[in-house]
Amino acid sequence: MAGIDGDTPDPEGGSFDRDENGRLTGILRGSALQAVRRAQTPKSFELMMREFEQVQVEARASGITTIQDLTSAEMLRVYQQTRANGALTVRVMLRPTLFEAENIVALGITTGFGDDWLKFVGFKAWVDGIMGGSSALFYQDYDHMPGNPGSLRTIMFPESEEGWGMSMGINDAYTDRPPGNLEQLLEIAVETGMPAHVHAIGDKGVKIILDIYERVLNKHDMVDSDHRWRVIHAQVLHPDDFARFAELNLVAEVNPYHVADDMRWMEERIGKERNLGAYAFRTLKDNGAVLVFGSDSPGTNAARYFLSPIYGLYAAVSRQTLGGEPTEGWYPEQRLTIEEAIEAYTKNPAWAAFEEDIKGTLSPGKLADIAVFDTNLVEAGNNDPAELLAAEVLYTIVGGQIVYENGTDGR
Repeated sequence: MAGIDGDTPDPEGGSFDRDENGRLTGILRGSALQAVRRAQTPKSFELMMREFEQVQVEARASGITTIQDLTSAEMLRVYQQTRANGALTVRVMLRPTLFEAENIVALGITTGFGDDWLKFVGFKAWVDGIMGGSSALFYQDYDHMPGNPGSLRTIMFPESEEGWGMSMGINDAYTDRPPGNLEQLLEIAVETGMPAHVHAIGDKGVKIILDIYERVLNKHDMVDSDHRWRVIHAQVLHPDDFARFAELNLVAEVNPYHVADDMRWMEERIGKERNLGAYAFRTLKDNGAVLVFGSDSPGTNAARYFLSPIYGLYAAVSRQTLGGEPTEGWYPEQRLTIEEAIEAYTKNPAWAAFEEDIKGTLSPGKLADIAVFDTNLVEAGNNDPAELLAAEVLYTIVGGQIVYENGTDGR
């Protein structure tokens, strides 16, 4: 359907994988994936509605009352229709991609536009790839793939012929060229007041976004303002970069379950020395970063991630796989307390979304968004983190309405 055969040349920024005999294996790398995506039949609106309802079923059963979403125009229509149908049971924080910034400015949308159910919370963008695909960007090559340090993500500014298509993150700190696409798009986004939420995973990828943030925030005299900009994932940091989170007043939006999943092959890929800065939640927190936890569900082509926060709580306090390995925990000095982990799922995300006045704590006057478990999570986390994995949600309450009761779908 995509018109790819053995004679199709590799596209710029990608490749069609071949075996030792030159035959296509079917594995697509980098930009080559777009050739197949363009040939796919678009999802129907009805299918997207059904898919979202299944997400809501899982969210209700997991005690989830708010989600953040990488929001396309099509998904925004799905959310609006679900709400019009009276079927919206989870609040949605909307994150359009950064290359929509110009359109957002043109519409006059600013921080907090929306209401308690559907609200714009920030712009999503990317610097590098992922650990699962060995494409997160590092200063040094991957140990298991000599010659590969990872890669930058590129985004072309729509219908532009003015050089906006430069690599995201390549800017005057690294080459003689003008600021790259990411930095120029952030300049547009500043006009909206909506925070930047940028994916960066490898130590060089994180360094690039910290440098860009520093320049943009300083240029607009925003470093000490209440900007609440985020680095998403922040999975592997160079030792020199931890303190910069506090210096720039940044949020670290991290995914604790990645620890339980990725630890199986992290040392094979980047070795012990670099792993000292991997999933370093304790060091990030002690250096002044505001920690926000999330599931990263549904995941990537490398792994499937649970929506339930139970798995993230367990990973944050145990630093173990779901099978309890290693016994002492993987780099156990990076453990968080269960109280800190719960706060990173409740109070901190509310603050990061400028919603601390209505969410995040059980306080009079706030929205009654509540998850009731059959287990005392604090006691379990302090005594035996494995008990967290057996915890079940008894009730999920959104806006004072019970949307899930254990044993039913809650509707």
